[in-house]
Amino acid sequence: YDYIKNKYDNKSKLLFTDSDSLMHEIKTEDVYEDFRSDKEMFDFSNYSSESKYYDDSNKLVTGKMKDETEGVEIEEFVGLKPKIYSFLIDDNSEHKKSKGVNGNAVATINHNKYTDVLLNNICLRHSMNRIKDHSKEHRIGIYGINEISLSCFDDKIYIQNNGYDGLALGY
Repeated sequence: YDYIKNKYDNKSKLLFTDSDSLMHEIKTEDVYEDFRSDKEMFDFSNYSSESKYYDDSNKLVTGKMKDETEGVEIEEFVGLKPKIYSFLIDDNSEHKKSKGVNGNAVATINHNKYTDVLLNNICLRHSMNRIKDHSKEHRIGIYGINEISLSCFDDKIYIQNNGYDGLALGY
């Protein structure tokens, strides 16, 4: 985080953090060239070996930043709340996360649904089966539930006037 903030200042925006990752929007001429100039900070080993950015000198080195899209630009990002986000990359593929939602249900949700939920302030529900213990006798069973799978309601963020930027409560 500090590296990005110091290098780009107000030309970067933190989009989300997760347990071991950050996503920034960075406004610069060529972010890949910028990162290559500071290659001691990065692990480029997941790039194609034909890429001019490929470098395995920091492969698996703890603390090095890694580009999870392997040098392919992110075209669009939608973050609904922590651990619930989707992004499209330049090769037309979608990357989606929706913590707590069955993988089969997530597979049926496309990036446009994340956008729809955000822009229209709606909730999306899916029917799922869960293995749960709902008794004092500790009998485990499979239960069908209809659960909210996507929602943009987050009680830990204050949404700003533009309708999509947010600040943590207490900020």
